[in-house]
Amino acid sequence: MKFCTNCKRTVRPTKKPWSWLEFFVFLGIFYPIYRISLPTDRCVICGGKTLISRKKAVSEGLLEA
Repeated sequence: MKFCTNCKRTVRPTKKPWSWLEFFVFLGIFYPIYRISLPTDRCVICGGKTLISRKKAVSEGLLEA
């Protein structure tokens, strides 16, 4: 049970059922925009954009060979 701050009552939360048609329409419209807007080179752990080559990292002393 949760408390709703709008109606000031304790309610049982429910989710609206998700239809497959809505899912595929959403995916077909927004996923291409999402992929185009993101740069291709990102860190898989933190999502950072400041990536350099391994060779440059070794030459700057950030990584051991």
